[in-house]
Amino acid sequence: MPAAFATFDEAHAWLIRGMVEYGWPDVSTLGGHIPPGVPGGLNLARLPEDNGQSGLVLEVPAQAGGRRLPEDGVYQFVVKLVSDGGPRRFVVRCPEANFLQEFEHDPAQPDWTAGYIHQAITDYVPQFVQWRMQGGEVSWAQRSGMPDFPGDPCSVALSCFVQDRLRRNQRFDLGPAQGWWMQNVPPPPPGPSPKGGFHAGMVTTGKGAGPTFLSADARAAVASAGAEDLGSAQALAKVSGPGYALSAMAGLGMFQGFLWFLNAITTVALFGGDRVGATLFSVVLGMGLLAVGAGAFFGANQYRKARGGLAVYLSMAYAALTPFCCLGGLPVAIWAALVWRDPLVASSRG
Repeated sequence: MPAAFATFDEAHAWLIRGMVEYGWPDVSTLGGHIPPGVPGGLNLARLPEDNGQSGLVLEVPAQAGGRRLPEDGVYQFVVKLVSDGGPRRFVVRCPEANFLQEFEHDPAQPDWTAGYIHQAITDYVPQFVQWRMQGGEVSWAQRSGMPDFPGDPCSVALSCFVQDRLRRNQRFDLGPAQGWWMQNVPPPPPGPSPKGGFHAGMVTTGKGAGPTFLSADARAAVASAGAEDLGSAQALAKVSGPGYALSAMAGLGMFQGFLWFLNAITTVALFGGDRVGATLFSVVLGMGLLAVGAGAFFGANQYRKARGGLAVYLSMAYAALTPFCCLGGLPVAIWAALVWRDPLVASSRG
């Protein structure tokens, strides 16, 4: 089975994709606003804080039959991946709505869990709201006595991917348009699952169903650098800016070397052989700057392709230490080094 989206084939990623496919928009950057006509919102804001151990949040308006319950506002269902020595499962918990339920994560059918969670919550909330409208109330003892569970983390790469999307205000429900999803096939009709529960149809991709859809930027990165998947393309997008800046610094350093050669020629033309030391210094420095600059330029090219090697570190050192470039090159070198240590970039290095 292919990855849920991008290169992420893990439980959290499948849950995110599944909820989006079931019509839950990503409200992580919408300030609590849930669009009308949807079952609820998917909030991923807390996932990057601890790699998903505190769970992701499903925000569901307190309403039933078109009627809102203002005093309850929005219920927050916290979803955690839990193993605690047993089979991995998602635990969904909302003390305010007196809801606690577990849903098995089956690696062979990772797209099913979101369907179970979607159906359980959309069936439960209207009934609970109607009960509340009739005077029902969840006691403090019920809320405080509801057990909680430590969550399992997602991968650092997925956490960084989510954090980067949040920073760019890119919503996951727009993922298909952004090229993060695998190629879609028509969903199967809703029907009972082999395990006895109800499984509504999911949009999935079978083995060999087709290539991954990539955005225009990702396709350009793949074409220019040979990336095999969207995760690599995302890493290439990160290193592109500092990589071109390193190339510029290497070019300026080589230009400085050329100027030192001109200085040597000028010294000989004006003073003949009277200033041998100055002439020799200009020639040696010019040759050094040109030779090392060529290596730094090659390293910057390797950097843009997210390929490791000593040449990459040479390009960063050259930008920071070459006298002609140092004022502008030092921040460029620091920027390039920080991006080079980024977990997504580090995991994609060739």
